Amino acid sequence: MNFEEALRNELSSIPQIANKIFPLAATEGVKTPYLVYISSEGVQEKYLDGYVGSKEVDCELHILNDSYAGLKDITRQVIEKVTTFQKRNIGGTGGIWIQDFTYERSTEQYIDQLFQYLCIVSIKVRF
Repeated sequence: MNFEEALRNELSSIPQIANKIFPLAATEGVKTPYLVYISSEGVQEKYLDGYVGSKEVDCELHILNDSYAGLKDITRQVIEKVTTFQKRNIGGTGGIWIQDFTYERSTEQYIDQLFQYLCIVSIKVRF
């Protein structure tokens, strides 16, 4: 299991976005609320004798909703969930062990063209 699969498995426990978690962009026609994540393969750690198996991944979680109160509720649940990642296996069976987790920031905005509220939560994980 890779990090993105494990992340989706964990966030699927939040009822409002359970089947609406997408990489990079939401599927056309999907109604809010939903979550879009932006991730990468990360950067492998390197020591004097070469690269080791662990790596660090920066990830952004974009939460969209048509109501501000709903956005705040889902954002709170997402932050509560991801802050439990520190020093535990995420994703269930075959998941990955998170060595270190950092919740960096969250920013909110309103997207006029979509009539949607957006919160971006930035996290960093080492596994």
